[in-house]
Amino acid sequence: MRNSILFVALLSLGLPVAASAGDTPREIAGKPAEKLLGTWRSEQGAITFRSDGILVYKGRRYHYAAGNGAIQIKNRKVFRQLPYRIFDGKLTVTDNGVDTVYTRG
Repeated sequence: MRNSILFVALLSLGLPVAASAGDTPREIAGKPAEKLLGTWRSEQGAITFRSDGILVYKGRRYHYAAGNGAIQIKNRKVFRQLPYRIFDGKLTVTDNGVDTVYTRG
């Protein structure tokens, strides 16, 4: 009974219910969001989303997937979710409670 409740709760949040250890975020969540593709710039630096599921963020490469307002990033040591939104041609990414606004460039 408890597992059924947890399963339903995870599904309602849009979170992956199960994944094997070898899955990348892209395999879990599907294709990268096309509206993110390309390079976005801010005063703090650039963020680049590639169509092959690679993200360059803060000078590091990650596998990524995006959807439902979150970007999942993963490499050997890191798995994180970064909330994002696109409004008025600007991308806002929240990392550790800090919003960074990017523009295409």
